Amino acid sequence: MVGGVSVSRRSKTSDTLRDLWFRHEVQLQGEEIRTMRGTTFKPGETVKASINMESHRALNQHGEEVLAAGTINWDVDGPLPEPGDVLTLPDDFGAKPQRKVVSARRAYSGTGLTPDHVEVTIV
Repeated sequence: MVGGVSVSRRSKTSDTLRDLWFRHEVQLQGEEIRTMRGTTFKPGETVKASINMESHRALNQHGEEVLAAGTINWDVDGPLPEPGDVLTLPDDFGAKPQRKVVSARRAYSGTGLTPDHVEVTIV
């Protein structure tokens, strides 16, 4: 959304790719409250996502370079997590299941040839 108006462009091609790409169930838990005793998280929300567990350099919310563990993508209409939120990957994926969000953004193709999506970097 830009200024309250959705700029998502859907096409038959992008819908087909979305169905192929977003097939893993990932659970997202946002922070509810943070105290000196730790962080409490809200109940989880499940999204269908694509998972790319390839390490790369990324910037966190403070502009500092971190080594990211991977990138998770889901439909553009899904939730936009905040840095520090927790994603739980499927057990059978072969990676440490709980990961922290470093950054997240909505990515729009502009052409409708690839699915618009939420792009989440995790550590």
